[in-house]
Amino acid sequence: AREDRRGTLAAVRAALRTAGDLAATAASLELRASIAARCADPLLRFAPLGLTARALLEVEELYRRILWAPREAGPGAAVEGTGPGHERRLREEARRVGARRREPAFGTADLPAVLGRTVLVEFVRAGDALTAVTVRDGRCRRFELAPYPELARELRFARLAATRALMDGGPEREAFAPLRGWFAEVLAEVAGRDVVIAPAGELHGMPWAALVEEPFSVVPSAAAWVSAVTAPPREGPVVPIAGAGAPHAAAEIRAVREIYGPSAAGPGALQRARVVHFAGHGTYRADDPLLSGLVTERGTVTGYELAGIGGAPELVVLSACDAGRGRDAVGIPGQLLALGVRTVIASVLPVDDARAVEFMAAVHRDLAAGSRPAEALAGAGREPGTLGFQCFGAG
Repeated sequence: AREDRRGTLAAVRAALRTAGDLAATAASLELRASIAARCADPLLRFAPLGLTARALLEVEELYRRILWAPREAGPGAAVEGTGPGHERRLREEARRVGARRREPAFGTADLPAVLGRTVLVEFVRAGDALTAVTVRDGRCRRFELAPYPELARELRFARLAATRALMDGGPEREAFAPLRGWFAEVLAEVAGRDVVIAPAGELHGMPWAALVEEPFSVVPSAAAWVSAVTAPPREGPVVPIAGAGAPHAAAEIRAVREIYGPSAAGPGALQRARVVHFAGHGTYRADDPLLSGLVTERGTVTGYELAGIGGAPELVVLSACDAGRGRDAVGIPGQLLALGVRTVIASVLPVDDARAVEFMAAVHRDLAAGSRPAEALAGAGREPGTLGFQCFGAG
């Protein structure tokens, strides 16, 4: 009210750090998101006022610290039943679990050294305003984008058009062509470089392969990406899992086994795994993305229950419809990254089961040959029905 921008920024920073300290005691992503919405979202409306790109990135990272932090795997929400009462109990059980590990110290000043020639694009939403902050060769720039409600509406229309195109056998990519103009300046900034993308809001449902030609990874925050890329590699077997009621799953699992050889099985296989590949059906819940799940022979495994898988494979591949969708950092990929998984490959769009078999075989052949996950995805080609697959984390 006094137009004291320096004082306002100091107050916003202090409040975000306080909210971050509070959220750091909670393991539940859903609870952390609730804390962020109640404590931090109103503060971010003040943040863009007169800030440099670097300062805006710092404030956004403080906000994302509330939403996401790595931790050790703990007990998942093991609650039997179905229906609204069951879902409520799942949330309540997850909220009782305390965080076992605080986020590592990280400052935006450390980013250029870790990024190298990779470009970071982090989106900042403040009310209806949407800004992109990029870090390229140590230089921060900010790009003012279209109002968030307009862009979110355009993305929803594009997703509907892409789903219709898939049902009719056509390419989904054309549905997202109008969005290239909305991101033209940002796309020019990342051209020719590997890209790390930290979306905001409904941009977590964007199939970035429709816009970005270069290898890219999607992350909950810059700090999350640094945590993933600096984690030590993991040794262990490849564990393929076939979901229930998916005709393509058996063929996809056979293809994975042919590439890697005999796979681990039996009790404890997941805890020892270096790579886990799931082929089957996925479900998405917009009201609570952690109620999204993977359909197995034993029932649907939700994001809440994944918190108790034990261990953290280096790579998890989810060949299932919409398994990569989420809201902010809340969803199956965010849950797995928080548990220490370095990279998740999943789709933010419906998947064509028949085409997924060869697509996934091509990705795994490149992975087995030593390609990074993002490179393997970029090199596999984009047939209709596979546009939504993308890397999350260190890809």
